[in-house]
Amino acid sequence: MEKVEVTWPLAIKIWWSYTWRVFLLSFIAGFVAAIPIGFIGALVNIPQEKTQVISGVIGLIIGLFAQAYVMKKLLNKKYKKFSIALIREEA
Repeated sequence: MEKVEVTWPLAIKIWWSYTWRVFLLSFIAGFVAAIPIGFIGALVNIPQEKTQVISGVIGLIIGLFAQAYVMKKLLNKKYKKFSIALIREEA
């Protein structure tokens, strides 16, 4: 196994691969979650400000799970000329 030098172009490629996936997944999941929260908040007369806070907290939690999910996916992804590997260090 050849160790690949981490260059700026390579780091930016991996960063972008992570960033757009997290953004898209977080946006879609947050939007899907916010609709029922807003609807339920309106049904039970919760003030809009409180509904926004609840949606924000749930959006944050969704975003954290999205980040972990995307990271796991990228660690298993095969890029064109490389893959990301975890290598155990000997003590």
